[in-house]
Amino acid sequence: MTIAMRWNGEALEPTSHTEAKCQESFEANRVYAVDVIDARSQAAHSRFFAVVNELWHNLPERMMHDYPTSEHLRKRGLVETGFCTEQVHVCKTKAEAQRTAALIRSIHEYSIVIASENVVKIYAPMTQRISEMGSKQFYQSAQQVEGWIRNLIDTEYKELT
Repeated sequence: MTIAMRWNGEALEPTSHTEAKCQESFEANRVYAVDVIDARSQAAHSRFFAVVNELWHNLPERMMHDYPTSEHLRKRGLVETGFCTEQVHVCKTKAEAQRTAALIRSIHEYSIVIASENVVKIYAPMTQRISEMGSKQFYQSAQQVEGWIRNLIDTEYKELT
């Protein structure tokens, strides 16, 4: 459960929006473990996802196969802009690397999987969940992903003219 709290200089206090939830969820004088999440504006979070969705609707028809949903587009943008984790698997043979890459692709639809010789590289997009990505990193990723998508669309239109 995530509940927004405000530090008053001495103690955490519920916000006006979360006070009722605190009253029903917590017992007085009981000790609770707290995970600190660097809060960001829900409006900014929602705005970014709306922008990605709008940009996805403006993709040229021939790009829709590569990005069947706005989620595919956003997650590819995260990988392309470096907001991803990278794993490297060294296989015994090139054939084993090809089989491993095919298996990983079938399991992780949003990851970019590259097999080269006997090495498989997996680039998995970072999550932008509020509970898992701090506000500074979210704003950086949002700005870069939006820029990457706009550039992708602009480049595509320039190639058509």
